[in-house]
Amino acid sequence: MRKRVIATSCVTIGATVVLLYSPIAQADDADFVRDVQAMGFPQAYDNLVSQAESACYFLVRNRDPDEIEARIARYTRINPPSKAHQFFVLAVNTYCPQFADRIRP
Repeated sequence: MRKRVIATSCVTIGATVVLLYSPIAQADDADFVRDVQAMGFPQAYDNLVSQAESACYFLVRNRDPDEIEARIARYTRINPPSKAHQFFVLAVNTYCPQFADRIRP
């Protein structure tokens, strides 16, 4: 009986771990990079992903969205700088949709 309880507990814990850490809602870097490069951002793949993840990092730390957008414009050197907003919206929707209500569409 005790072995059955231990086995059942192990299976339950294993299933919970698999469900919690499965990549169901993981962002698709390739789609994100394709979309922002189509907007005119010529930076390398890794740099674009890093910039998007940084935007989420700053939102987690309650930075002002306008400051984050200005940072994107500064570091990507996109012309016109207003395109940084499009990048920011796509980054949030892709990597941290829980903050979508903090940015204007």
